[in-house]
Amino acid sequence: MTFITKNNSIRLLFMFILSFCIYSCDPDEESFSLTIDFKHLVDDVEVVYGNDNLIYNNSSNIYSVRRLLYVLSDITLYFPDNTFLEIDDFIFINSDDSATLRHTLYDLPQQCSGIRFRLGFSSDDNIDNAYINSPYNFHSLMLWPNLFGTDGGTFQGGYHHLKLEGKFLVNSDESYFYNTHTGPINGFDYSILYPTFYFDSTSSISIYMDINKWYNNPFYDLTSFGNGIMDNLDAQELLYQNGLDIFNVQPNA
Repeated sequence: MTFITKNNSIRLLFMFILSFCIYSCDPDEESFSLTIDFKHLVDDVEVVYGNDNLIYNNSSNIYSVRRLLYVLSDITLYFPDNTFLEIDDFIFINSDDSATLRHTLYDLPQQCSGIRFRLGFSSDDNIDNAYINSPYNFHSLMLWPNLFGTDGGTFQGGYHHLKLEGKFLVNSDESYFYNTHTGPINGFDYSILYPTFYFDSTSSISIYMDINKWYNNPFYDLTSFGNGIMDNLDAQELLYQNGLDIFNVQPNA
């Protein structure tokens, strides 16, 4: 008769684990990551934030950029062997919080060679109070008003897609605040799903936003719209059109 003591039990368990790893774990298996830096430009020059930095020119206005906040969702990564991976999370970028300007995705099967994403949330995901516990104070900063329920009314709840804020000049000597805010109104979500951006395989990329493109094609005059555009269908339509080509993606050296 064989008796298994406590020490023997521990030894047998250790041998089982060691045996399992020898035959079942691949020591050559390697996981990859992708680091994303978020850069914000005006005509190829990185933005200097501040209400009184009235140094930028779009097609209609001289303006400053006080802050920029936005969300990317429906993120899909592409790999050299034509496979892809859908990321079950969103990324929140806030120019006031440097910790949000770099994001790393871990445990990837290969180096990445392409990325696709949506600015904002689709109608299916833009749900009232869905992201209360998200980091970086996302819920409080990006909440979209819900005054008439979630039945397609103007303020139908959910979250902003983007907040771009600052000042603009009027008559060369007066400045006024502007709030370029995008989100869902009248049953339209106004989120933008971009085509895939491809690049050479890498573990580090930069996503660039050209802020001037929000205002230039078609023309968006801050003097006409300025503040309070969240219920302005004309303003939201213009911004949607302008937002179609604001991003560029490049591998980092």
